[in-house]
Amino acid sequence: MDQPEQSNADPPALRASTALQNRFDMLLDKRKAGTLSAEEMHEYEAICDLDKALSWLNRLARSGQSC
Repeated sequence: MDQPEQSNADPPALRASTALQNRFDMLLDKRKAGTLSAEEMHEYEAICDLDKALSWLNRLARSGQSC
């Protein structure tokens, strides 16, 4: 029985949009300066959580595992 060909190409990487990355950079600068509002701190933490999730999904995709 023929097996489907395995692709050696890396799966496409999941990443935040340029706009989200720019927003994160601005929030990070404000965090370093100690000027984040409570709302901005929640937004910063949410973006950090998203980054962790995307990193995990990319590692999962590269390892060839499925959910």
